[in-house]
Amino acid sequence: MGSGRARGRGPGGPRHGDTGLDAEACVVELAVISGSGDVLVDTLVNPGRPIPVDASEIHGITDEAVATAPSFGQILVGLTAALDGRRCLIWNAPYDKGVLRWELTRHYLAAGHEDPAASAAAWLGGMALEDAMVPYSDWYGDWSDYWGNYSWQALGGGHRALGDVRAVLDRLRKMAAPVASSVD
Repeated sequence: MGSGRARGRGPGGPRHGDTGLDAEACVVELAVISGSGDVLVDTLVNPGRPIPVDASEIHGITDEAVATAPSFGQILVGLTAALDGRRCLIWNAPYDKGVLRWELTRHYLAAGHEDPAASAAAWLGGMALEDAMVPYSDWYGDWSDYWGNYSWQALGGGHRALGDVRAVLDRLRKMAAPVASSVD
């Protein structure tokens, strides 16, 4: 889902582009890859409302680009199939999970669920969604005295969902790579 990404990745979870940073940001692009890098989901998503210009300037996705794209509800079955049973690692998971929660709640509300928020929580609770950004930042080791923690590192995926999930996988591979020995 970008951000999301949003990324069923063994290591590549949902990543998405979105309509902004507020609590009601909607997905406009979503990608999921496997741990081996195979693309499981890669689609634009019609948010059903205008994409703010400032968001478009970041990810390059416009209203025109998503005009004929499926809605989140229309891709939910495929997204669920891609994520179900997989450990999904997401860059900045708290944000992406919040956007997913909002989209799921909107979907379940439109579908007439008695308690859309509970249905969204149940869907999220059934998925193994984990953050990759903080562990990578800890591994990278750039300490911030100001924050009293390791500084978050930029993903560098270009702010498009597929590029972002591939960048997450690259970061995970760096963390898993053998350390060169400095012993003579």
